[in-house]
Amino acid sequence: MTQMDEEPYPIHLSTRVNLDHLFAYETVKSLGEPMTPFRLSVYLLIRSLDADIYEEGCGGEDHARISALLYGLLELEKELTFAQLCRLVNKRVCPIIRDALDHYLKMVREALQTDGIALKFDSLGLKRGLVANKSLLEHYVQRLQSAEKLMTYRQHRQLMQQLRAYVRGEEQTETVVRSPLSQPQPSLPRCISTGSHARVWLMKQLHLQQVAPLEVDPSIDEYCGLVATAFRDIPAVHLLLMLRAVYREDQPTAIDELRAFFDYSMIRLQDLLTNMPPQKNRMVTVDHRQVRYAPLLQARLYRIFGDKALARRLLNETISQAYLNKEMTCLRMALVESAAVEIMPERRDHSAKKHKTKEQMEKEAKALEGATKADGLHADDESGLVPASIIASVDLKSHLAMMEDDVPARMEGEERRELSTDPREHEYMVMRSLDTGKLVAAMTMFVKCEIPEIHDETMGRMQQAVLSANCSSSGPDSMGKSRELSDAAAAFTAVARLHAGYTNSATAHARALYECDMPDYYASSHDTATKAVAGVTCAFGLASAGKWTEALEMCERLESRFCQKGAYPAATRHVVGASSLIRFDAAFMKGNFAAAEERLLTIESVHPNEAVLRHSLLLATRGNHSDALALLKGAREGIDETLDLPTSIRMDVQLGVLLSRVGEAEPALQLLQKTERVASSRGMKREHVIVQRRIAMLELMFGRAREAKRTLESIEGEMHSIGGLIERVLFCLTVAECGYQIKGNHLRDKKEWAAGSSGHLSALGRARVLAEELGCIPLEKIALSMAARVLNTGDAFSKIAARIKELNESCPMNIDWTIL
Repeated sequence: MTQMDEEPYPIHLSTRVNLDHLFAYETVKSLGEPMTPFRLSVYLLIRSLDADIYEEGCGGEDHARISALLYGLLELEKELTFAQLCRLVNKRVCPIIRDALDHYLKMVREALQTDGIALKFDSLGLKRGLVANKSLLEHYVQRLQSAEKLMTYRQHRQLMQQLRAYVRGEEQTETVVRSPLSQPQPSLPRCISTGSHARVWLMKQLHLQQVAPLEVDPSIDEYCGLVATAFRDIPAVHLLLMLRAVYREDQPTAIDELRAFFDYSMIRLQDLLTNMPPQKNRMVTVDHRQVRYAPLLQARLYRIFGDKALARRLLNETISQAYLNKEMTCLRMALVESAAVEIMPERRDHSAKKHKTKEQMEKEAKALEGATKADGLHADDESGLVPASIIASVDLKSHLAMMEDDVPARMEGEERRELSTDPREHEYMVMRSLDTGKLVAAMTMFVKCEIPEIHDETMGRMQQAVLSANCSSSGPDSMGKSRELSDAAAAFTAVARLHAGYTNSATAHARALYECDMPDYYASSHDTATKAVAGVTCAFGLASAGKWTEALEMCERLESRFCQKGAYPAATRHVVGASSLIRFDAAFMKGNFAAAEERLLTIESVHPNEAVLRHSLLLATRGNHSDALALLKGAREGIDETLDLPTSIRMDVQLGVLLSRVGEAEPALQLLQKTERVASSRGMKREHVIVQRRIAMLELMFGRAREAKRTLESIEGEMHSIGGLIERVLFCLTVAECGYQIKGNHLRDKKEWAAGSSGHLSALGRARVLAEELGCIPLEKIALSMAARVLNTGDAFSKIAARIKELNESCPMNIDWTIL
């Protein structure tokens, strides 16, 4: 190939990615400077004073006064008349530069004699007497220059007519020509009156919409519409409109706005507006690199709306393109997002599923299996979760090494070098990405419930990942990214501790995260989903400890903060679901079954599986064991153990208990033993203890007191350390029942008989104390009734009978504790 056949401008993609530049977030690149007569007059004043200062000179203090005057003119909320402007120059500038007003008026007269004002730097004659390089005044002139270059001849003439009327002092009746990329618009509010102001306002609202949605501008929707119409060169407005649609849960609008964002963000302005060869002096080019991020953000959008299948396909496309184009930043973000997508459950249509035949369900399962095998990312993992090894495959060293290769990008035949990116800032971004990936990998391990052979190693990696994310302070915390990451890690830690049974630790950790809410530069507080999760975890911890009053107060605080109009939908769902669950449990424990039943409808709208568990429990408490069993069996068929193992275990435990109540004790015992093996194999200690206690209860039903006693003794230590308060009450009642059977069976071993008798009474005493601490009157009555069977004479029996009568007056409802 000869040299003539080679491309004159080959395309080199730089690995040093400046996302702010890529998505047009620089405030100095706006074309939104309004072309009004007043602002043109200020421009002429800048030009005149620049020449005067260069010729006559000016001291530093006087130079500062003149600059302050010009800055004030640019920031005025209401434009001055030409006469007011001249008086201001005469009063403030003429004492410093004697002929400043005369020179200014002369320049205005010369401008009025033409059809337009030449704004190019090569015709300004600027000697940099006043306008410093990269100063606000230079940016102002650049924006006016950019706007003037795209004006038509008719717009030039219209603008000059308005300028003549402005100088004569006539009232403006025609619409002022605004940005050349916009249509004529009426006056805009001050906060979005110019392109630079609109960008600052947009960035503030974008931040508030994500961390404090209740603090956004009340007129945000109206202002977004004005910005989208008036400033076509600011694509970030479509990103804000997309977020607003997400908060309204309007998926079609959100997708349309995201597409518009990428369509407009491809448009690029030339970095050099002057001093360019005529053949290259074009205002606009097209940059396709940011379109590679479009499937990534669209996949995130589908994940938010629960469409897991479509999100997965988009992420597969993103990862493939990132590999091909060596876009390492995009690749890591896509891998992290893919892991987050796979944690979420599949979206199912329960109403449609009931009408499907067995053949149809098998056909769909085979199709899903084939699609999973075709997916290279998920072929090796039956659960469909992205392995943690893939997320960590691209390390920090590879990012930093590729950052050193800063090759100029050449696009569409034009030599174009990216804006320089601070290597440290890019390193911080990569570190945050790594911490996020590790945290998502830890969440994946938590959801999958790793097997015990690697449980210790898994917990070690989880702790390191959470600690790394929790301590994330990756340089300048731009838009609060590091704070959001550390808060998410802290919230996950609290949830994991509560799930493991460490109630006090989880409650304290969650309370600290919820109440420690420092303001940032925009928001007075962070009302994010992470804060809602922390508050919900604290409320659940208080409820688990029997502190119902404090738990309900926390629920009220959460509802007042996260359940208002405009709050983040995910945070609202967390709070509504948790409040309903806690109120149901509080009413049920106090024997108020009617109040508990009222909460079922709300629970079903947020947590259908939890609603089924509680509804079946309520039916069984009222004696409808068959209906409760049928309801629970139907719900259990729709649970996928690979995606929600804890819920499947809880349903199996409840099924085993209900089967025993309808006379199927042997199948119930087999189901519970199978569930116990699953919980033990996955290292789920708390679930293992819960299942073991119910197995002991079934063994007592078969009359096998010795086996039940051994089972209870094996879990006693773990029950008191990680069991909830309600589980400890039930454990003590089970121990008491076991002791009562040992005593009643008249076992030959007198030592065993004595241990059973004494254990019976002491366990009942502990059960009563714990039930009173829990605030559950029905369980306290059960403990007293079981004690009355032993102490059936004397003063002790009379006291017990009097106490039971007193409790019956305050709560006449009873609970069959064997079904709990």
